[in-house]
Amino acid sequence: MRVGRTESAATAHTATGDERDRLWQMIIAAAPVMSDDQRRTTRRLPVV
Repeated sequence: MRVGRTESAATAHTATGDERDRLWQMIIAAAPVMSDDQRRTTRRLPVV
């Protein structure tokens, strides 16, 4: 992963439970259109 000029190792995982709920709230606060996307599908959108 690279942020600006800094490169770091990172490992991604699919968030679940309380972690997913907390992150999902952050996502829709930053990009409200994501809640519209969630309403258009029956599956739960993953948060990675």
